[in-house]
Amino acid sequence: MAYNEQLADRVRRSLEQRSVRYTEKKMFGGLCFLVNDKMLLGVEKNRLMARIDPQETSKALAKTGVKPMDFTGRVMQGYVFVDEDSVDHDKELEYWLDLTLRYNPKAKSSKKKFINQNKQPMNSNQVDPMDPMTPMSESNDASMPSAPAKKPARKRAPKKAAAPAAAAAPAPAAPAAPKKAARKAAKKAVKKAAKKAAVKTAVKKRVAKKAVKKAVRKAAVKKRVAKKAVKKAARKAVRRGAVKKAVRKAVAKSAVRKAARKAGRKVRRAGRKVARTVRKAGRRVGR
Repeated sequence: MAYNEQLADRVRRSLEQRSVRYTEKKMFGGLCFLVNDKMLLGVEKNRLMARIDPQETSKALAKTGVKPMDFTGRVMQGYVFVDEDSVDHDKELEYWLDLTLRYNPKAKSSKKKFINQNKQPMNSNQVDPMDPMTPMSESNDASMPSAPAKKPARKRAPKKAAAPAAAAAPAPAAPAAPKKAARKAAKKAVKKAAKKAAVKTAVKKRVAKKAVKKAVRKAAVKKRVAKKAVKKAARKAVRRGAVKKAVRKAVAKSAVRKAARKAGRKVRRAGRKVARTVRKAGRRVGR
């Protein structure tokens, strides 16, 4: 099984740098790297094999140098081939490592296989002869244990012919397997439709609840703003009324003061006139 050893060394180095525990196994006509007993990456001839999430296959196939894996003659879901030119740079190889390591915990692990009749587990670097994807060579054929020879079947005596029936028995009814399959398919379709309807109603309810909460918050904010505006207006009105009262009082006080001053002036003038007249009268009496 020939494969690009330089590309395999690059994969080993990158896995060791990430301190990922892995094992190596020869399968798919090349060398594969397994993590948690599940295939992660592989090198087949001069191209890279990657096991990725089947949902991300279309996105991966959009890249240059990526092809669907059709090793057995049919496309395998979740497996892709990547040309060597598309992983020349370390960043490109790291991208595929990230993609495969992300899907590895979700991937299904195959059952452990055994290579001999004593059921001893195979090593990481051994070839699994029971794997149908592994190409068989002469060395593998020689190392593979031969199947035990089957015992010759015993000859049985021919059964006696049954007596002819008086009337031909009616033919058995056809199995109702297609009807059962149709019923199961109908039930599944009904369940799917019910789930979709339930999901849609739940989404609508959530959206309605969110809209109601937003409306309530907006109304509360508006109420707070209105209350603040009312309080401000009341304060302004109170202030204006107080100012007016103070002005009125000051005006009244100033008017009183002015009137008092005028009255005092008049009293003084009248007193001066009286004093003058008294003086004049005294002078006349003295003469």
